[in-house]
Amino acid sequence: MLNMNEKLRDIVDVVLDKESEHFELLNAAKSLSGFFEKYSDISTHTTHSSDVPDTQHTFLDSGVAISPLDAAICTNEYMRTTKYIRGIFEAIQDLTQKFKDEKIHILYAGSGPYGTLIIPLLSLFDSKKIEVTFLDIHNSSLNSVKNIIDNLGLEDYICEYVQADATTYKSKNKIHLIVTETMKAAFDDEPQVAITLNLLPQLSKDGVFIPNRVVVNFEMIEKKHEKIDGVLHVKKNSKLLCEVLNMSASKDMREDNLITTKSITLPDSIDEKMSPYLTTTIDIYKDNILSENECSLNIPKKMKFDKDLSHGDSISFDYKFGKKPTISFTCKQSDLKAQFHEHGYMRDKEHISKKHLLLLDKSVSELRDELLCKRDEELNNVLVCYAKKERHISRVNNLFAYLKPEFLLILGSPKLLDIVTSLCGENSLPVYESLMIRSLGDETYTALHQDMIHDRTSTIATFCIYLDDVTADDGCVRVVPNTQYEKHDLNQFDELCQKNSWDFKSLVANSGDMLVHDVMAIHDSPALSKIKNRRTIYLEFRSLEHLENNSRFSKEWIQNRKELMSIAKDKYKAFLNEESLDFTKKERDFFTNLYSIQTQMEPANYPFYNENTNKELGK
Repeated sequence: MLNMNEKLRDIVDVVLDKESEHFELLNAAKSLSGFFEKYSDISTHTTHSSDVPDTQHTFLDSGVAISPLDAAICTNEYMRTTKYIRGIFEAIQDLTQKFKDEKIHILYAGSGPYGTLIIPLLSLFDSKKIEVTFLDIHNSSLNSVKNIIDNLGLEDYICEYVQADATTYKSKNKIHLIVTETMKAAFDDEPQVAITLNLLPQLSKDGVFIPNRVVVNFEMIEKKHEKIDGVLHVKKNSKLLCEVLNMSASKDMREDNLITTKSITLPDSIDEKMSPYLTTTIDIYKDNILSENECSLNIPKKMKFDKDLSHGDSISFDYKFGKKPTISFTCKQSDLKAQFHEHGYMRDKEHISKKHLLLLDKSVSELRDELLCKRDEELNNVLVCYAKKERHISRVNNLFAYLKPEFLLILGSPKLLDIVTSLCGENSLPVYESLMIRSLGDETYTALHQDMIHDRTSTIATFCIYLDDVTADDGCVRVVPNTQYEKHDLNQFDELCQKNSWDFKSLVANSGDMLVHDVMAIHDSPALSKIKNRRTIYLEFRSLEHLENNSRFSKEWIQNRKELMSIAKDKYKAFLNEESLDFTKKERDFFTNLYSIQTQMEPANYPFYNENTNKELGK
C-alpha cells in the first residue's frame, strides 16, 4: 500500500511531466482534488447554501474573496492547476539555486482550503531550503490547509498561517516567492490587481512573483460553427486591436499605469460580423502560459455597448478599483471622423498630454536657439527669414534628424495612430515631418493653397500639433470647408467663393491640440498680429497602398519609414513606463541615414503670386 505522500507524489509526477496527455492531466487534477478532500472538512461535492458558511463569498472593499468551496472547486480545472504547479516548481528550483545561502520563503496569498498550488510540491524540496506562509481571508480555509499539512507530516515546511486581507497584508519576513491566483477573466470582481499592487513591492530583489504577467487584450472576434465529418467545430476569426492592461512583475506597477491603451479608434478593416471581447493571457513563469479558453480565467469576455460599434468609433478603457473591480470601457461615436470627411478638417482637443507638452516646449526652444547660433550657409532644410533686421527660424524640415525623442513621441502615440488609422487606413506612414515657427514681427504667412493634388483613391491628411494657443483673429489656420474633392483654380478664388458660397473657417486651437485637414482642402494662415509665437509640428500621412503604388517612393524609402514607426512606438512605451528615452547607437545610425534617400513630393496648388507678395510657401 502506498502511503499518503507517495500517492501525492504519483499525482504530481503526472502533472509535472510535460509529455502527459490531456486526459492524464484531467485525471490527475481530479485525483488531487479527491486526495485533499480526505483531509479537509470542505468537499467539492458540497452544495451551495446560505446555511453553509463555507459556500458563501466574502465581499471586501477591494473585491470578492470567493468561498472556500469555490476555491476548492478550482482544483478541477486541470490546465489551470497543471500550469501553475509547473511554473511554481520551476520558480522554486531557480530560487534555490539563486539564493543558495538562504532559506526560500514562499508567500501563498489566497491559498484556499487545499493549498492546491504549493502543498503538492513541498516534499520535492528540502524543508531546510524552503518555508511557506499560507495566507487567506477565510479561517476555515487555513484550518483545512493546516489539517492537510499535519496529516502529510509536512509541518517543517511551514512558517506561519495568517488570516488576513491580502490587499493590506504586510509581511515581517523577506519574501523570495509570492504566489497569488485570485482572479477571474479580465480581472472582474476578484482583487488580484489590488493584491498584486500591495504584495509586489514586498518581494525581495531578484525574487519571483506568480503569475509573472497577465495581459488583457481588446479583440474583435467572429465565431462560426462548422460541421467537419459530422462533428461540430467552432471556427474563430479574430483581430487583435490593442493591449488594454498589462500587469507585469517586471515593471513598476501603479494604479495610474495599469491601463496601457487609454483609448483606441476602430480601424476600417473591422468586419461588421465581429464582436468586441476582452481576452486574458496569463504568463505564469517562463513557458508556462495559460492561453485563451484553457480555463475559466481565459474565457473571452464579451463587451456590451449601448449601440453597435462602427469604424472610427473611439473605445476608452480604465480600471475601476473598489468592491466590484473591473476594466471599464466606454464608446464615443465617430463624430470627428464624420466631420473630417464632410468638411475636410477636424480638431482633437488636448491631444498631447501636459507632461509631453512641457518636453516639446523645451525641445523646440533649444532647437531654435541651436539653429540661430549657426550661419545660414551651415543650415540644411531650414528656412530662415529676416524682418525688421531680425533673423528668425521659420521652418525646420527633416525634424527627426535632430535626435530629440520628444518629437518622436508624437509619432508613436497610440492616440495619434488611432486617428491616422481611422482617416487614412491601416499601416499608414508619415511622408514628412517639420516644425513651423511663427514669431510676432517676422511677417511670415502661408498663402492660400492646396497642399497637393491626388486621385483621391485614398485619404491623405496633414496632422498639425499646436504648441501655442491661436485665436480666430490671430495665428490660426483658415480652411474653406468642403473644398477637398477636386483641384481648384485659385487664381479665380473670389469668383469661386461667390459661385459656391464659400467662406473661411478659422480653426482655433489651444496648446496640445491637434488639427487635421485633408491635403486638398483650401487653406491659408495670416501673419501674427498679437500672439508672440505660433509653433506647430506637421506630419503628413499616406496609406501604405498609396505609397507602394506611387513611383516617387522607393521600397527602401518605405522600409525606412516602417522602421521609423517601430522606433517611435518603442519610445512612446518607454515614455509611459518612465524609462530612458536616450537613443541607442543603432537608432542614432538609423536617424543619421533616414533622410539620405530623397524623394520629390508632389507640388502644392497655389495661385500665381508675384515675388513681392509670395513671402512664404508652406503648409
